[in-house]
Amino acid sequence: MVVATSNRLLPLLAGAVLLMLVFVTLKSCSGDRTDAVFMGSVPQAPAPDADTPADTIKTLTANVAAMTTDGCSTHHFTKKTDKYIKNNSISCFQG
Repeated sequence: MVVATSNRLLPLLAGAVLLMLVFVTLKSCSGDRTDAVFMGSVPQAPAPDADTPADTIKTLTANVAAMTTDGCSTHHFTKKTDKYIKNNSISCFQG
Protein backbone atom coordinates (compact mmCIF):
# COMPACT_ATOMS: atom_id res chain seq x y z
CA MET A 1 0.00 0.00 0.00
CA VAL A 2 1.32 3.45 -1.00
CA VAL A 3 1.25 6.18 1.62
CA ALA A 4 0.90 9.74 0.34
CA THR A 5 3.42 12.16 1.80
CA SER A 6 3.21 15.93 1.56
CA ASN A 7 5.90 18.45 1.01
CA ARG A 8 7.42 19.42 4.37
CA LEU A 9 8.37 22.88 3.16
CA LEU A 10 4.79 23.91 2.41
CA PRO A 11 3.63 24.22 6.06
CA LEU A 12 6.77 26.21 6.94
CA LEU A 13 6.19 28.67 4.09
CA ALA A 14 2.51 28.99 4.96
CA GLY A 15 3.43 29.70 8.60
CA ALA A 16 5.94 32.40 7.55
CA VAL A 17 3.35 34.06 5.28
CA LEU A 18 0.77 33.95 8.07
CA LEU A 19 3.20 35.55 10.54
CA MET A 20 4.01 38.33 8.05
CA LEU A 21 0.31 38.93 7.46
CA VAL A 22 -0.34 39.25 11.20
CA PHE A 23 2.64 41.60 11.62
CA VAL A 24 1.53 43.87 8.73
CA THR A 25 -2.05 43.90 9.99
CA LEU A 26 -1.04 44.85 13.53
CA LYS A 27 1.41 47.48 12.28
CA SER A 28 -1.12 49.13 9.96
CA CYS A 29 -3.94 49.11 12.52
CA SER A 30 -1.92 50.61 15.36
CA GLY A 31 -2.88 54.15 16.40
CA ASP A 32 0.69 55.53 16.20
CA ARG A 33 0.79 58.01 13.29
CA THR A 34 3.79 60.18 14.21
CA ASP A 35 5.74 59.34 11.06
CA ALA A 36 3.00 60.40 8.63
CA VAL A 37 4.09 62.95 6.03
CA PHE A 38 1.60 65.47 4.68
CA MET A 39 2.00 67.55 1.54
CA GLY A 40 1.97 71.30 2.00
CA SER A 41 0.42 71.92 -1.41
CA VAL A 42 -0.57 70.10 -4.56
CA PRO A 43 2.42 69.71 -6.90
CA GLN A 44 2.14 71.54 -10.24
CA ALA A 45 3.32 70.10 -13.52
CA PRO A 46 5.99 72.12 -15.32
CA ALA A 47 5.08 73.96 -18.49
CA PRO A 48 5.57 71.75 -21.54
CA ASP A 49 8.60 72.52 -23.65
CA ALA A 50 7.00 71.90 -27.02
CA ASP A 51 5.75 73.68 -30.10
CA THR A 52 2.29 75.12 -30.20
CA PRO A 53 -0.15 73.74 -32.80
CA ALA A 54 0.37 76.93 -34.82
CA ASP A 55 4.15 76.29 -34.89
CA THR A 56 3.55 72.75 -36.11
CA ILE A 57 1.28 73.94 -38.93
CA LYS A 58 3.84 76.56 -39.99
CA THR A 59 6.62 73.97 -40.05
CA LEU A 60 4.58 71.48 -42.08
CA THR A 61 3.47 74.18 -44.51
CA ALA A 62 7.07 75.30 -45.02
CA ASN A 63 8.22 71.69 -45.61
CA VAL A 64 5.50 71.06 -48.19
CA ALA A 65 6.27 74.36 -49.92
CA ALA A 66 9.96 73.46 -50.07
CA MET A 67 9.16 70.04 -51.53
CA THR A 68 6.86 71.43 -54.21
CA THR A 69 9.28 74.19 -55.28
CA ASP A 70 12.04 71.58 -55.62
CA GLY A 71 9.77 69.53 -57.89
CA CYS A 72 9.38 66.73 -55.38
CA SER A 73 5.70 66.45 -54.62
CA THR A 74 4.31 63.34 -52.99
CA HIS A 75 3.08 61.86 -56.28
CA HIS A 76 6.72 61.22 -57.20
CA PHE A 77 6.82 58.40 -54.72
CA THR A 78 4.26 56.14 -56.39
CA LYS A 79 5.38 52.98 -58.16
CA LYS A 80 4.84 54.27 -61.71
CA THR A 81 6.71 57.48 -61.01
CA ASP A 82 9.55 55.59 -59.31
CA LYS A 83 9.97 53.54 -62.50
CA TYR A 84 9.96 56.73 -64.59
CA ILE A 85 12.57 58.34 -62.35
CA LYS A 86 14.82 55.26 -62.53
CA ASN A 87 14.50 54.98 -66.31
CA ASN A 88 15.16 58.67 -66.96
CA SER A 89 17.79 59.27 -64.24
CA ILE A 90 15.78 62.03 -62.55
CA SER A 91 16.48 62.82 -58.92
CA CYS A 92 14.24 64.91 -56.69
CA PHE A 93 16.94 65.39 -54.09
CA GLN A 94 19.65 67.22 -55.95
CA GLY A 95 21.75 69.13 -53.50
